[in-house]
Amino acid sequence: MKYVGIDVHKKMCQAAVLDEDGSLLDELRFPNDPDGIEEFAGKLTTFRDEVKAVVESTSNLWIQIHDRLEEHGFDVALSNPGKTRLIAEVKVKTDKVDARTLVGLLRADMIPTCYVPGEELRSRRELLRHRLNLVKVRTRVRTGSTAS
Repeated sequence: MKYVGIDVHKKMCQAAVLDEDGSLLDELRFPNDPDGIEEFAGKLTTFRDEVKAVVESTSNLWIQIHDRLEEHGFDVALSNPGKTRLIAEVKVKTDKVDARTLVGLLRADMIPTCYVPGEELRSRRELLRHRLNLVKVRTRVRTGSTAS
């Protein structure tokens, strides 16, 4: 069994890989785009072992990573960032530390997870978010406000 923790950001992601004994096997940085995610998933398949991964829930940035890893047959959890921070409060906070913390919690089976909605529900939510933004823009135009 291999464990993977992924700290998600808009442009880049940081991953840490542990084995069953908790030894750090690898730390990877990859672009948060379809090609980067696919290349990362390909690297995970080279382990020729069962892979459990946890992805940090950050806005909607986690969706393509989560879905792509599931398509490759990996067991993927979505961490609840608010609860994860309460469990793993650290003084030094970097992407590497966050990825290591996530994978350590996953290995210890202490990851507080979030609900992962299906594709249809995600599409509906995206439509509602878009409508909300359009209403905000309309309101700013009508009031002459420049604040976001």
